[in-house]
Amino acid sequence: MREETRTIIFATVVCISCSLLLSGTAAVLKSRQDANAAFDVQRNIVKAFGQDIAGATPASIGKIFDEHISAEKTEDGLPIYVWKDGGKATKYAFPVSGKGLWSTIYGYVAIASDLQTVMGISFYKQGETPGLGAEVEKPWFQNQFKGKKL
Repeated sequence: MREETRTIIFATVVCISCSLLLSGTAAVLKSRQDANAAFDVQRNIVKAFGQDIAGATPASIGKIFDEHISAEKTEDGLPIYVWKDGGKATKYAFPVSGKGLWSTIYGYVAIASDLQTVMGISFYKQGETPGLGAEVEKPWFQNQFKGKKL
């Protein structure tokens, strides 16, 4: 067998092996990735509602979400999250997005039942420059909006 043929066969076997290993790993981890994505959504909504999530576990976030928050849709099909205390709606949260310098920034904004007072904001996805635009994910930046009027 020629040297070039052996090299091509070796490269093909390595590529196929790596492809199978990578796709198998992705398939095995799919449910965990979906669960982590759902937890991240709940965590950011709870955070936008002004709740302290430091050290929170998926179970504790899920409990807060189940006890206080219901997801609804607007007439346009957009999601809105309602925080209820004692069965009464006291806060509302909705997803927001906007263009940054390098990427789109995604988050949630929560407002009080007066529909004028910001209860909190949580930015969760952005591709901005670390130390500059990426500061939107820091608590000092997000906390400055609490109590502001729309």
